[in-house]
Amino acid sequence: MQTLHIITSLFLALEPTVDPSQSPDSNDTTVAAPADAATPPAQEEKVVPAVPAPEIKTTETKATPAPAVLDVKVSGYLQTQYTGPFLGSPSKDPGALTIRRARLRTKATLVKDFSATVMIDPSTPANLVRDAYFAWTGLLHHEIRVGQQKTQFGYENPESSTKLFTVNRTFMSDKLGRGRDLRDLGIGILGNWTFDTLGVDYALTGVNGAGPNVVLDDTRKKNFWGRAGVSYHVETLHLKVRVGGSYGVGNEKRPFTGTAPKSAFNFDRVGADIQLDHPWVLVLAEYGQGHDEKAHTSNKVTSRGFYVSGIIRTPWNFGPIARFDSYESNIDIVGTEKHRTTVGLYYDVASLNIRFVGNVEILRSTTEETETGYVWAQILF
Repeated sequence: MQTLHIITSLFLALEPTVDPSQSPDSNDTTVAAPADAATPPAQEEKVVPAVPAPEIKTTETKATPAPAVLDVKVSGYLQTQYTGPFLGSPSKDPGALTIRRARLRTKATLVKDFSATVMIDPSTPANLVRDAYFAWTGLLHHEIRVGQQKTQFGYENPESSTKLFTVNRTFMSDKLGRGRDLRDLGIGILGNWTFDTLGVDYALTGVNGAGPNVVLDDTRKKNFWGRAGVSYHVETLHLKVRVGGSYGVGNEKRPFTGTAPKSAFNFDRVGADIQLDHPWVLVLAEYGQGHDEKAHTSNKVTSRGFYVSGIIRTPWNFGPIARFDSYESNIDIVGTEKHRTTVGLYYDVASLNIRFVGNVEILRSTTEETETGYVWAQILF
């Protein structure tokens, strides 16, 4: 019996031990309960509501706007020219070197959308102040000016001389497109809109009519000058076309004809202009007509004029200029017309803001025939 007990103990000691990790179901670490065993109900997980973080109240500190700082910009330009007979031809000027313009412009931005502009020309002490006006740009697409400024008529007169390619403006611009001077004292409203390839612009000026740098108005009523236009950009051709019209009406006091004493007269003006602006060429044309009627009389004079000009642009900032302008001071009298042909060259030194222009003017009328040469230089600063 004792021997059987010993054999049984040895047998049990030699029986292999099963490692659960080597079982085919070793990936499942859950021990299966017997099929007939009751499965205890799963305990519902208790969700503990999140405790909201305590609200931290902060006081918003608004930045105090910095006080407005006066912004002043100074710019200007100098234009000099030599005038003389061309190749010995008769000329209205025997030859002279002059300062054509010496403009100094100061623009001060006082507060947002409000500025003051003053431009003087020391080369003409008798007409020292050119521009002197306040401007407000708070109205969308508009600028409103109050003070001495350019009157608005046509293309050439409102354009700065720094952007023109001829030394002298046309007869039409001088005789029909302005009053005594390009500038006068009054109110101006300028508007401009751009809609993709379409643009609309207008400029109106209501002025005294007495001219610049005049304190007292010696005219019987105010003068009005205005222009408006529509432009279209032909993108496939890189061409911008603008067509405009102008109108002027008012009263002036100056010699009605020739050297007669000053007298008051009423006037009206109409005009049309077109510009073709391409990277390679600029074509300009303008026509104007007007009536002058001496006050309290039936003495009425009708005058008209036009010009056509072309400028070739090149990658070298160098190119030819050609212009023809004509003016007839009284269409009812034969022999009052005069014609002028202007040809020349221009050269821009873009890096230095310098332009050189050479013009030859060939004038023909019933009273004079001249050829005058001009060499003109300009620097912007």
